[in-house]
This record gives sequence, C-alpha cells and structure tokens, in this order.
Amino acid sequence: MDKERPSSNARGYTATWQRRRREYLRENPLCRHCQNKGKLIPADLIDHIIPHKGDMNLFWDETNWQPLCTECHNRKTMNESIAKRTIINEVK
Repeated sequence: MDKERPSSNARGYTATWQRRRREYLRENPLCRHCQNKGKLIPADLIDHIIPHKGDMNLFWDETNWQPLCTECHNRKTMNESIAKRTIINEVK
C-alpha cells in the first residue's frame, strides 16, 4: 500500500458511501463497458468516470459514476495510469 495515500475512509469511502454503492449497484447491476460489447456481466464496482482526486463534489456526482466489473475497472485504471505516465514523460 502507498504509505502517502490517505486511508479509504479519508478519501470518502465511508459507511455512507458503502450504503449508496449498494443501492447504485442494485439499480445498475450490469457492467457498462461489457454491456457496450453486448455482454451481460454483473458490475462489482462504481467507477468515477473522471477521477475525483479528493474533490468531494465530483466524488458524489452520480453523473460521474458508472457500474463496472472488476476486470473492466482494472483495465480502465491501468490505461489511465499509462496515459498519465506518457504525458509526464513527454513533458520532461
């Protein structure tokens, strides 16, 4: 774990978040990325389409949420990380 990264609770993932997450996934049970490919795969996670980076307004903005399965979420996060490193390297 990243020693400098705040705890999940400090980043907003509180009991209130857990309750809303359960409700949202009940309302949106399928992975959006898989659905777009014609697959019906259960969503495990809520993804923040635009990473909130601590902005609590963006964190709680449900128009910035999408239901994803773990595989799609990991792929999206990895692609964002690669893109960020590429931009940083291009600036150097």
